[in-house]
Amino acid sequence: MMRVLEFIVALIIVVVAAVIVGVVMPSSGHIDRSATIGKDMRQVYDVLNNFRRFPEFSEQRDMDRNIKFDFSGKAYGPGAEISWSSDDYKVGTGKFTIASADPSFEKVDSTAKKATIVWNVDNDWRGNDKHFTIDLERNGSRGQLTKVTWSYDVAYGFNLINRYSSLYIHGDPDVFVQSTLNSLQNVLASVQNVD
Repeated sequence: MMRVLEFIVALIIVVVAAVIVGVVMPSSGHIDRSATIGKDMRQVYDVLNNFRRFPEFSEQRDMDRNIKFDFSGKAYGPGAEISWSSDDYKVGTGKFTIASADPSFEKVDSTAKKATIVWNVDNDWRGNDKHFTIDLERNGSRGQLTKVTWSYDVAYGFNLINRYSSLYIHGDPDVFVQSTLNSLQNVLASVQNVD
Protein backbone atom coordinates (compact mmCIF):
# COMPACT_ATOMS: atom_id res chain seq x y z
CA MET A 1 0.00 0.00 0.00
CA MET A 2 2.88 2.33 0.81
CA ARG A 3 4.34 1.82 -2.68
CA VAL A 4 1.02 2.85 -4.27
CA LEU A 5 0.92 6.02 -2.16
CA GLU A 6 4.52 6.85 -3.09
CA PHE A 7 3.68 6.35 -6.76
CA ILE A 8 0.60 8.60 -6.54
CA VAL A 9 2.55 11.35 -4.72
CA ALA A 10 5.38 11.13 -7.28
CA LEU A 11 2.84 11.32 -10.13
CA ILE A 12 1.22 14.41 -8.58
CA ILE A 13 4.63 16.08 -8.19
CA VAL A 14 5.48 15.34 -11.85
CA VAL A 15 2.13 16.73 -13.05
CA VAL A 16 2.46 19.90 -10.94
CA ALA A 17 6.05 20.40 -12.16
CA ALA A 18 4.93 19.92 -15.79
CA VAL A 19 2.15 22.51 -15.37
CA ILE A 20 4.53 25.01 -13.74
CA VAL A 21 7.12 24.56 -16.50
CA GLY A 22 4.38 24.91 -19.14
CA VAL A 23 3.14 28.14 -17.57
CA VAL A 24 6.60 29.76 -17.57
CA MET A 25 7.37 28.71 -21.16
CA PRO A 26 6.96 31.43 -23.82
CA SER A 27 3.47 32.08 -25.14
CA SER A 28 4.78 32.68 -28.66
CA GLY A 29 7.47 31.42 -30.99
CA HIS A 30 9.68 33.02 -33.63
CA ILE A 31 12.31 31.83 -36.08
CA ASP A 32 13.90 33.55 -39.06
CA ARG A 33 16.35 32.65 -41.78
CA SER A 34 18.03 34.90 -44.34
CA ALA A 35 19.60 34.56 -47.75
CA THR A 36 20.93 37.04 -50.28
CA ILE A 37 19.64 36.40 -53.79
CA GLY A 38 21.31 37.74 -56.93
CA LYS A 39 18.11 39.21 -58.38
CA ASP A 40 16.48 42.61 -58.31
CA MET A 41 14.00 43.08 -55.48
CA ARG A 42 11.14 43.53 -57.95
CA GLN A 43 11.69 40.04 -59.39
CA VAL A 44 11.82 38.44 -55.93
CA TYR A 45 8.71 40.39 -54.88
CA ASP A 46 6.85 39.23 -58.00
CA VAL A 47 7.57 35.57 -57.23
CA LEU A 48 6.61 35.80 -53.55
CA ASN A 49 3.50 37.98 -53.90
CA ASN A 50 1.58 35.25 -55.72
CA PHE A 51 1.57 31.47 -55.51
CA ARG A 52 1.82 30.51 -59.20
CA ARG A 53 5.49 29.50 -58.89
CA PHE A 54 5.24 28.25 -55.30
CA PRO A 55 5.06 24.54 -56.30
CA GLU A 56 8.48 24.96 -57.96
CA PHE A 57 10.23 26.02 -54.74
CA SER A 58 8.00 24.43 -52.12
CA GLU A 59 9.64 22.19 -49.55
CA GLN A 60 6.50 20.04 -49.68
CA ARG A 61 7.18 19.09 -53.31
CA ASP A 62 10.54 17.65 -52.23
CA MET A 63 8.80 15.48 -49.63
CA ASP A 64 5.94 14.26 -51.85
CA ARG A 65 6.13 14.40 -55.64
CA ASN A 66 2.39 13.51 -55.82
CA ILE A 67 1.22 16.48 -53.75
CA LYS A 68 -1.78 18.34 -55.16
CA PHE A 69 -1.85 22.15 -55.11
CA ASP A 70 -4.99 24.23 -55.67
CA PHE A 71 -5.09 27.98 -56.28
CA SER A 72 -7.99 30.15 -55.12
CA GLY A 73 -8.80 33.71 -54.21
CA LYS A 74 -7.08 36.52 -56.06
CA ALA A 75 -4.40 35.75 -58.63
CA TYR A 76 -1.90 38.16 -57.09
CA GLY A 77 -1.30 40.00 -53.83
CA PRO A 78 -3.43 40.01 -50.66
CA GLY A 79 -6.22 37.46 -50.92
CA ALA A 80 -4.29 35.00 -53.09
CA GLU A 81 -4.43 31.46 -51.69
CA ILE A 82 -2.82 28.11 -52.27
CA SER A 83 -3.93 24.90 -50.58
CA TRP A 84 -2.33 21.49 -50.74
CA SER A 85 -3.20 17.91 -49.95
CA SER A 86 -0.96 14.90 -49.71
CA ASP A 87 -1.27 11.27 -48.70
CA ASP A 88 2.08 11.61 -46.92
CA TYR A 89 1.33 12.35 -43.26
CA LYS A 90 4.47 14.52 -43.01
CA VAL A 91 3.05 16.90 -45.63
CA GLY A 92 -0.64 16.59 -44.79
CA THR A 93 -3.03 19.33 -45.85
CA GLY A 94 -3.04 23.06 -45.37
CA LYS A 95 -3.34 26.50 -46.89
CA PHE A 96 -1.31 29.70 -47.27
CA THR A 97 -3.00 33.05 -47.82
CA ILE A 98 -1.26 36.31 -48.68
CA ALA A 99 -2.44 38.63 -45.92
CA SER A 100 -0.54 41.79 -46.87
CA ALA A 101 2.11 43.20 -49.17
CA ASP A 102 3.78 46.51 -48.43
CA PRO A 103 4.40 48.45 -50.57
CA SER A 104 1.80 47.55 -53.15
CA PHE A 105 2.81 46.03 -56.50
CA GLU A 106 2.90 49.30 -58.44
CA LYS A 107 5.16 50.97 -55.83
CA VAL A 108 7.93 48.37 -55.95
CA ASP A 109 10.29 50.05 -58.38
CA SER A 110 14.00 50.80 -58.53
CA THR A 111 13.67 53.40 -55.75
CA ALA A 112 12.00 51.06 -53.24
CA LYS A 113 14.54 49.88 -50.66
CA LYS A 114 12.37 47.43 -48.68
CA ALA A 115 9.21 45.38 -49.00
CA THR A 116 7.31 43.04 -46.69
CA ILE A 117 4.93 40.23 -47.60
CA VAL A 118 2.91 38.32 -44.97
CA TRP A 119 1.47 34.84 -45.56
CA ASN A 120 -1.08 33.41 -43.13
CA VAL A 121 -0.45 29.74 -42.37
CA ASP A 122 -3.28 27.25 -41.89
CA ASN A 123 -1.90 23.75 -41.30
CA ASP A 124 -1.40 21.18 -38.54
CA TRP A 125 1.52 22.93 -36.80
CA ARG A 126 0.53 23.73 -33.22
CA GLY A 127 -0.50 27.23 -32.21
CA ASN A 128 -2.67 30.11 -33.40
CA ASP A 129 -2.11 33.19 -35.53
CA LYS A 130 0.59 31.40 -37.51
CA HIS A 131 2.19 33.45 -40.27
CA PHE A 132 5.28 33.92 -42.36
CA THR A 133 6.74 37.39 -42.75
CA ILE A 134 9.01 37.76 -45.75
CA ASP A 135 11.15 40.90 -45.62
CA LEU A 136 12.94 41.99 -48.77
CA GLU A 137 15.79 44.49 -48.71
CA ARG A 138 17.68 45.85 -51.70
CA ASN A 139 21.43 45.16 -51.31
CA GLY A 140 24.63 45.43 -53.26
CA SER A 141 26.54 48.42 -54.57
CA ARG A 142 24.10 48.86 -57.47
CA GLY A 143 21.06 47.52 -55.64
CA GLN A 144 20.93 44.38 -57.79
CA LEU A 145 20.90 41.93 -54.86
CA THR A 146 18.00 41.19 -52.55
CA LYS A 147 18.32 40.08 -48.95
CA VAL A 148 15.35 37.86 -48.08
CA THR A 149 14.55 37.33 -44.40
CA TRP A 150 11.84 34.70 -43.97
CA SER A 151 10.29 34.60 -40.48
CA TYR A 152 7.72 32.34 -38.85
CA ASP A 153 5.67 33.58 -35.90
CA VAL A 154 3.11 31.70 -33.84
CA ALA A 155 1.05 32.39 -30.71
CA TYR A 156 0.57 29.55 -28.21
CA GLY A 157 -1.66 31.35 -25.72
CA PHE A 158 -2.34 29.50 -22.48
CA ASN A 159 -2.56 26.05 -24.09
CA LEU A 160 0.17 24.13 -22.25
CA ILE A 161 0.52 21.47 -24.95
CA ASN A 162 1.05 24.20 -27.55
CA ARG A 163 3.61 25.87 -25.28
CA TYR A 164 5.55 22.62 -25.04
CA SER A 165 5.45 22.39 -28.83
CA SER A 166 7.60 25.54 -28.89
CA LEU A 167 10.47 23.18 -28.10
CA TYR A 168 9.97 21.80 -31.62
CA ILE A 169 9.70 25.08 -33.53
CA HIS A 170 13.15 24.28 -34.89
CA GLY A 171 11.65 21.12 -36.36
CA ASP A 172 9.05 21.31 -39.16
CA PRO A 173 8.65 25.13 -39.32
CA ASP A 174 12.40 25.74 -39.33
CA VAL A 175 13.05 23.01 -41.91
CA PHE A 176 10.25 24.39 -44.11
CA VAL A 177 11.62 27.95 -44.01
CA GLN A 178 15.25 26.98 -44.66
CA SER A 179 14.48 24.45 -47.38
CA THR A 180 11.99 26.70 -49.16
CA LEU A 181 14.40 29.64 -49.02
CA ASN A 182 17.16 27.51 -50.57
CA SER A 183 14.83 26.27 -53.31
CA LEU A 184 13.64 29.85 -53.94
CA GLN A 185 17.24 30.82 -54.73
CA ASN A 186 17.43 28.03 -57.31
CA VAL A 187 14.11 29.00 -58.95
CA LEU A 188 15.07 32.68 -59.11
CA ALA A 189 18.39 31.76 -60.71
CA SER A 190 16.41 30.62 -63.75
CA VAL A 191 14.54 33.96 -64.04
CA GLN A 192 15.95 36.23 -66.73
CA ASN A 193 17.31 39.63 -65.68
CA VAL A 194 14.79 41.79 -67.51
CA ASP A 195 12.15 44.29 -66.34
